[in-house]
Amino acid sequence: MSATSKEENLEKLRPWSHLPLDIMDSIARYSSIGDIIRLGSVCKSWRPISDSVGSQVKSWPKLMYLLCSEGRFKLFDPLEEKIDDADDGVNVNGFLGLSFSKDGWVVATDDSSCMFIMNMFVDSEIVELPFPLDLPNYSFDGVTFSYVPTSSDFMMLGISGTLMRESLVHICLWRNGEWTSKFHESILPFLVGCSNPVFHGGVLYFLGREGNLGVFHPEEETWTVLDKPKPLFLRRRNMNQPHDCYLVESAKNKELMSVFVFNEGKRVTVWRLDKSRMAWRNVQDLGDEMIFVDVKSSISVVSPSKGTANRIYLPRFSYDTTSERGGGVYYSLKTKKLHTYSGHHDVPAMADCVWVMPTF
Repeated sequence: MSATSKEENLEKLRPWSHLPLDIMDSIARYSSIGDIIRLGSVCKSWRPISDSVGSQVKSWPKLMYLLCSEGRFKLFDPLEEKIDDADDGVNVNGFLGLSFSKDGWVVATDDSSCMFIMNMFVDSEIVELPFPLDLPNYSFDGVTFSYVPTSSDFMMLGISGTLMRESLVHICLWRNGEWTSKFHESILPFLVGCSNPVFHGGVLYFLGREGNLGVFHPEEETWTVLDKPKPLFLRRRNMNQPHDCYLVESAKNKELMSVFVFNEGKRVTVWRLDKSRMAWRNVQDLGDEMIFVDVKSSISVVSPSKGTANRIYLPRFSYDTTSERGGGVYYSLKTKKLHTYSGHHDVPAMADCVWVMPTF
């Protein structure tokens, strides 16, 4: 082989996934816990390493919201019962809304037709990208992304229902530095729920308001509304019982779960997807898991203690201005009741907030 050929081979860039796991494991031994946990977000083949460490670290989501009177973002911790300031480096001027969060990153929009993705726990790390030109009103019903924005595998997706017909959805996909936008029609009707889609098994799952599922294959860019699982609610019942619906992947067994919240949290039902029969199974006990739900981002985690397990936390909180202490508002599957902090009245659900999972 000539010297020129060797140089050409050296210059060829290979994907991170080609790096052997045993070498990556050696590198991880000299890395911080936070860096190890983030490995799985950079490259999916490294996920076994990050999962093995992440499963040993007890953390839970914080509720991020904008306090207009102070012009800054706040982070409410429902378990430690306190409110902290978010990163001071985040500029809230022109801020329009929060859209999604994952692995400490938060997707937001501003008034300059721009989306920005900010890491709330790593020194004002921000990635900007233009908003799709054919969606001037920021009208996504659900947003998600695959891996962290600094990863070469980064991909973002937004979905919107249409007023034209229930079998039509609008999907925008960002990857390789550009947006693609397409309307997809299905045989079966699909009422798009206002909740985040979930990456699961290499494809994206979307929860309909009636409890059925839509699937988007990002590689083929194809959309399908599944005939199973069957909808949990009939059309007439769905109209008579308004509810919020959420889709989440179990932190423990990686199964898909759906959560339906009725009457502002006074009744909550949880369902697990039985993939062997493609049917929803009612869940009466979450074990040592707890779920944090919000239309922007829903997250399942293993509870740090028995006392906080088996709960579904809602995107609001109770707060006592005298003691400056507060607590999360949650529905307990054990008591079948809605609970607030020390009997104080809870703050109404905020229109613009998102659960954010801290990174280390």
